[in-house]
Amino acid sequence: MITRITIGTAMATLVLGGLAGLAALGGGQIGLAQEAPNLRLSQERSPRGEAARQIAELLRSGVDVDPQTIIDTMPSLEELANRRSEIAEELMEFSLVKFLEPPSPTAQRGTFHAAIEDYMMWSGHRLDATLDLADSDDDRRTAIAREVAKIRRVEEIYRELTETQGVGVTPQNLLALEFNRLQLETRLAHELLASGH
Repeated sequence: MITRITIGTAMATLVLGGLAGLAALGGGQIGLAQEAPNLRLSQERSPRGEAARQIAELLRSGVDVDPQTIIDTMPSLEELANRRSEIAEELMEFSLVKFLEPPSPTAQRGTFHAAIEDYMMWSGHRLDATLDLADSDDDRRTAIAREVAKIRRVEEIYRELTETQGVGVTPQNLLALEFNRLQLETRLAHELLASGH
């Protein structure tokens, strides 16, 4: 995503710079105001623009389908959970790779925490898949407790970082992380109540 944004920004700069140059050389009558509609039109006719329109229409209108057809082709619960877990783990690792990269000079403030939030989101999805695969209540409680322990440790590191200047971690980031942990602990508390603990 960073690469796409960087390339997109560079191309936009080149295009706008080129148009500004044409305006300067052409006597001022061919300005950006006249060129911008043509630029916008070419974007709208692009494959991406056409795909965007098709997807928007599909999402607005839905599709005609026999529900039984979908039901008959459904994978098993185990297959669904395993695949969800695989995808979540891959995206968790991708989040960590982004997190470990040194910040670029143009990195926005908050990207450090944003990468952690991305990781936590996919970690939560993996937990959901793990709970679907759990063989017992004990397995479910253990899976949630492991997530709680992980976030508690990250919280400790965050708390230390909030006292250090220039690391991109704010007290609000710490609160967001705490809220994430509280949700997991609430989930664990419900599991304990349901099993009579």
